[in-house]
Amino acid sequence: MVCELAAEALHDEGYRVLTAADALEAEQILSHERVDLLFTDIDLARNTNGLTLAHRARCQRPDLPVVYTSGGCGGLSESEAVCDSVFVPKPYLPSDIVALTNDILRRAPSPHHV
Repeated sequence: MVCELAAEALHDEGYRVLTAADALEAEQILSHERVDLLFTDIDLARNTNGLTLAHRARCQRPDLPVVYTSGGCGGLSESEAVCDSVFVPKPYLPSDIVALTNDILRRAPSPHHV
């Protein structure tokens, strides 16, 4: 539910939003689509977690901005998260995610896919 609200808010802001049901689907999207920002929950369904997903994504794209979220932890240590990532605790307002995304991607002049 939270994912859908954030995705809708980003779409309404003009972003092309690609969502995945789990980390495997996210990895497929990352390998086939141009993604400008990875927004991932730390606690993903089934096969892996958002920390592993972000590390794998950064192996392919070292410059990929990463935003983590979770309702079950108070934050991330530097050793857990990828370098220069952002953590947003749940609950959050979709407008906060839009503002953060705008701030992160402001410097990138390409079409944005979140």
